[in-house]
Amino acid sequence: MLGITFGAYNSYTDWALIPGRIEIQTPQIKTNKIDIEGADSALDLTDFFGEVKYNDFPLSIPFTMLGEEAGYIARHTQIKNAIHGKKLKIILDDDKSFFYLGRLTVGSLKKEKGYASLTIDADCEPYKYKAEKTTVTQAITGAGAVRLTNGRKYVVPEITATAAFTLAFNGYTWAIQAGSYTLPELELVEGVNTINVTGTGTITFTYQEGGL
Repeated sequence: MLGITFGAYNSYTDWALIPGRIEIQTPQIKTNKIDIEGADSALDLTDFFGEVKYNDFPLSIPFTMLGEEAGYIARHTQIKNAIHGKKLKIILDDDKSFFYLGRLTVGSLKKEKGYASLTIDADCEPYKYKAEKTTVTQAITGAGAVRLTNGRKYVVPEITATAAFTLAFNGYTWAIQAGSYTLPELELVEGVNTINVTGTGTITFTYQEGGL
């Protein structure tokens, strides 16, 4: 791995930082159990409301700073001004199809003879997201089914319609006109979601997929 991108900055090409050992933790499950006296085990309500929820997780990345020793402090200042305290996309060079989203902390500069080191920490959301949003566009004449494949994280898509349509999904029905919409009850779960559409025109669904 040559570098890591934080927002608009790449650690290698912009700051000549070489990453050390990176440990990507698995987010902890937000369990919800109720102990019932006189019963075995406990009542597990962890996924009672649908998808399992997770805690944020820490990502700590040690770096070695290359270059002339005289420029270490100035570069450390530049890094702090660029990303310290900000919530940014984090993209690993060897996993460019996804990004993490985390608030960044730039650690202290440790100068040694011939090199320097620092650590950048991130408090990350539990999911990693696809670098590009998923977009599905389909022409409908009279009636049709739109199948949307989604990742682990439940998501409500943005809908753009060129004409009036009636949408049916999971027991709900909506009548929409030409325009853009988000319908809170139209929530995509993991796997294939089928939306029945009535009308004539083109309809587009755009959504951000996330996985663990």
